[in-house]
Amino acid sequence: ADASGFYEVEVPFEQRDGVKVVSVKLNGIPMDMILDTGCSTNLISLAEANYLYNKGVITDEDILGNAISQIADGSLSVGLVINLSMVEIGNEEDLTFRNVQVIVDNNMNAPLLLGNEILDRVSSVTVDNDRNVVIFKQ
Repeated sequence: ADASGFYEVEVPFEQRDGVKVVSVKLNGIPMDMILDTGCSTNLISLAEANYLYNKGVITDEDILGNAISQIADGSLSVGLVINLSMVEIGNEEDLTFRNVQVIVDNNMNAPLLLGNEILDRVSSVTVDNDRNVVIFKQ
């Protein structure tokens, strides 16, 4: 921790097709998510949700209901909202978040988006493009 009591965690990212991708574990299952500061929630596709469900790491009790989201083109989308008991960011699982809400997009090929529902839980998020790391301060 620094003098203010905050500590920083550096998480490497990979640049793919113009987006920054970080390694995460959703309830212990490794996945890659796009860092998306323009997304208010977290988003996974139906394919990932089915995978997590079939692995037994999410159950019927984790399904919270439906949410209506406005997507980047302005249209509305309805998706299932699920609760993930644990989301870990980075290869070393340095950052752990509990009870994270995720919207499931009905599109099987939807990108996995790590949005402000998690990013707002830390003091700051800084992207270091020279070193290819995202610095989370909390």
